Amino acid sequence: MCDSAHGDMLYSRLVIRTCKGILPLAVVCLLACAAPDSDRRIILITVDSLRPDRMAAYGASVSLTPSLDELAAESHVFLRAVTPAPLTLPALAGLMTGKAPSAVGVLDDEGSLLTGPHARLAPDLLTGGWSTGAFVNASFLDHGSGIMEGFRHAYNPTASRESAGAHSPALFADAVEFLDRNRKIPAFAWIHVHDTHYPYTGPDVVGAGRERYSAAVAAVDRALGAFLRALDRKGLSENAWIIVTADHGEGLGTDGEATHGVLLNDATLHVPLVIRPPGGGKQRTVEAPVTLLDLYPTVRALAGLEGSDAPGPMDGRSLLPVLQGDGAGGFPDDRPLYTETFMPLFNFHWPALRQVRRGASIEDAPASGGPWPLLPALPEADKVVRDETQRRRELAIAGEIASALETGRLEEAERLLAEWLGRPHVSPMAARLQATLRRIQGRPDEALAGLGEHARSLGTCADVWSTLAELQQDLGRPSADAWSRAADAAGPRLRFRLQEAEMLAREGQMEAAVRSARKAVADRPASATVNAALGRVFLRAGSTEDALRMYAAAAVAAPGSSLYHREMAVAASRAGNTEGAIKMLQEAERIDPSDATLQRDLGDVHAGSGDLEAARAAYRKALPAGLGEPGASLAVAENLLRVGRLDEAAALVDEVLAGHAGDAQAHYIRGQIELARREPESAREELLAALRTGGERPQVYYGLARAALMASDEEQALAYLDRVFAADDPVLRRALQADNLFSSPDRFPAVRVAVERYLAGAADKKGDVR
Repeated sequence: MCDSAHGDMLYSRLVIRTCKGILPLAVVCLLACAAPDSDRRIILITVDSLRPDRMAAYGASVSLTPSLDELAAESHVFLRAVTPAPLTLPALAGLMTGKAPSAVGVLDDEGSLLTGPHARLAPDLLTGGWSTGAFVNASFLDHGSGIMEGFRHAYNPTASRESAGAHSPALFADAVEFLDRNRKIPAFAWIHVHDTHYPYTGPDVVGAGRERYSAAVAAVDRALGAFLRALDRKGLSENAWIIVTADHGEGLGTDGEATHGVLLNDATLHVPLVIRPPGGGKQRTVEAPVTLLDLYPTVRALAGLEGSDAPGPMDGRSLLPVLQGDGAGGFPDDRPLYTETFMPLFNFHWPALRQVRRGASIEDAPASGGPWPLLPALPEADKVVRDETQRRRELAIAGEIASALETGRLEEAERLLAEWLGRPHVSPMAARLQATLRRIQGRPDEALAGLGEHARSLGTCADVWSTLAELQQDLGRPSADAWSRAADAAGPRLRFRLQEAEMLAREGQMEAAVRSARKAVADRPASATVNAALGRVFLRAGSTEDALRMYAAAAVAAPGSSLYHREMAVAASRAGNTEGAIKMLQEAERIDPSDATLQRDLGDVHAGSGDLEAARAAYRKALPAGLGEPGASLAVAENLLRVGRLDEAAALVDEVLAGHAGDAQAHYIRGQIELARREPESAREELLAALRTGGERPQVYYGLARAALMASDEEQALAYLDRVFAADDPVLRRALQADNLFSSPDRFPAVRVAVERYLAGAADKKGDVR
């Protein structure tokens, strides 16, 4: 292997040449050399915030998890497993690397990303000849987080506008398909279910607080049971190691509010860990103290990979000796287990918590010295020190306010916030909760003003500045300034700086965007995630050549991932290199033939080059199997509309209407075409026809509102928008955030106020209280 600098240059040239017809040889060898006729499988399931005390296997008198309990009856059940961090991305970063989260640069969910030279599980397995698939439904676990690096197939429906809010059944179904397709190749599937994270979502989840949490756990268990039965039916479970755990526990207060990110105790750190060997067996309980960090070397060992470097005292160790029946596997009862959380610092301005647990004893980890990770240099490190009583009181107030907001007790929330904000040393959490209250009350300007005031008074507080930046985006008033302030105060949390760079590029400040992006990664080791992030900024800033170089370097660093080839295709297409774009998409399809959306990307490239026949053919290949007419033709027309081929889209819709005059979807798409042509009267006629023939749909009212504003009829637009607000559709909410027609303060002030009030309240129906 060549060193990283030469490798980047060599393979960047190689992959750029691929645009002229040469395939990346490293990828060809990697995927062609997988062991033939192998049916080995490793399935890792992480259920967000799952408490062990909800399972009969861990002593629950009334179990919420019969499917998981049935699996545990055939498994090793680890009774003393802990997470390295009571927060999702840090915990999963530790699981995937075997290192403490802060040692790999991950401190939180919002501002951090997993990057750098650290070995991690998915790339290790991929280079070892395993096919790798990730199936998650947490929006922040995207390709930008770094957690997806090394996965050949990655499915995250929450990152798609068309599939917002998909829950555990969709994840498990996609995972079954992946394992079935790869039954002759060693395959690793990771499924992370976010439904059980506060505010607890999913099918049949009702109630509030603890009742809602219990309902979410039970719903996920039903989906898990269906998944396990599907594996059995398809013969996929006999040769599969199945691992089920949680990323962290859940510290439920009296009203069920979550406090897991802020405390280090048994409720937030204790996780279930169930490992079923191929074919199952008898239940065996394991008392040895273990950590999620142990899963990185354990899965490597189960996959037959050579051992990684000798672990340090706080790193993970393989559980294979335990699974092979060797007593406690060499884990002494007083084995030191490291845990940490930086959320007290970020949310309350208390010192971060870092502990070493040895049996029943707990000791604080100092900032330096000893075997534990060094404390990262953080601008917010010298903050308020509270005693235990004060900390518990602030946590209790935060929980009471969150509960009041969730249940609509706004006067009570107002009173509690006034009490909290009247004290010295305003907490970032108090500022954020006040903004949430103002949003629910439909007072977005006050929410923005309050956050700005608190951000300035708190000084270097990245999290209040980032909350302000996110609120500005939610309300359709995006600004790079708040992201710049957040980035300046973020320390090692790289994602805030990259968000600043993207916002600068969106505002047209291209040179500043490129400077910001370079500054973000100036002292960071190269990785696929970092290179791709730079590529996105360069592409938005119009520097396609630099973007191509970055994507090429990312593809070399993660050769089995189709993502970076797709992004190279976009850059090549914008540079006018249609042939190169097509070859990149063909390579992506070869890596992940199951991804039908690649055909849609291919159709976009053909449409952009003017080859409409090829574009239509590609769009049809992207359609779900069995979709008949006129649905197939209308789906193709929608794609042509999306890429700006209005005349071609209109001709196709008119063909449908000639034979199906009452087709509501055809009228709706025809109305969208007229909106794109800025013909409001024609658009209105088509959209009203869609209502007459297809009944009421919120997206039709959204189109009618746009047509009314194009005709400068603000009163009619408000009437239509009332129907849109009542539907509270997540896709339309995002459209309202981005639509300049609805955020114009000069032409349509009443519409802007109505939309902002809706967005302020609707945003918090998601329960996003951090």
